[in-house]
Amino acid sequence: MKKILSILFAFSLISLAVFAKDEEKTTDQAAEAPKPVLKGKSFVLDTFEAGNYWDAVRKTRRDGDLSIDACLDNSWKSEGTYSLKCTFKKGEAEDSKSGFLTSSPIQPNLLGAKKIIFDVNNTNDYALTFSVVFITGAKWDVTNQSETVTCEPGVHQIEFTISEFQNLEKVNQIILYVNGITETSGSFNIDNCRLSL
Repeated sequence: MKKILSILFAFSLISLAVFAKDEEKTTDQAAEAPKPVLKGKSFVLDTFEAGNYWDAVRKTRRDGDLSIDACLDNSWKSEGTYSLKCTFKKGEAEDSKSGFLTSSPIQPNLLGAKKIIFDVNNTNDYALTFSVVFITGAKWDVTNQSETVTCEPGVHQIEFTISEFQNLEKVNQIILYVNGITETSGSFNIDNCRLSL
């Protein structure tokens, strides 16, 4: 009888030790934070040379968006052969918006990124007001929006701070918006979309 009790006691101790080890492993995995994969000082997201992975928001949502189209264009580029030409309808209200999105970022883990930068050719004779939105999270449930940036007519580099955006380890969608009143329908080109790390 003592032998049986000893065996049962030893078995209980082993079971407790295995359970404790599994629980510790699970806790460690849960506590492990996502790690950045980007290296260096910058990372190129899109040069528009490998095809067009962007579209007008209006084609996917019916929320009053004024975007018309996003297509490859070789009439202007900051490098390579192509840029992305984005066309929009006239914005007549302060809350008007025209969005151009990609749901195929070349690298969805953007942890460590400080800014997103675009080369822009504003072909209109008036300034455009831009912002960016990142849709992030495993359930596409986090919306991060930048401050607005004004871009005068001509060729400029515009940048948005994204270092405080949440869930940058899982970026599902990037949207570039033209915000507010525009004097006419119009277009602009973007090229060399990149990150500052």
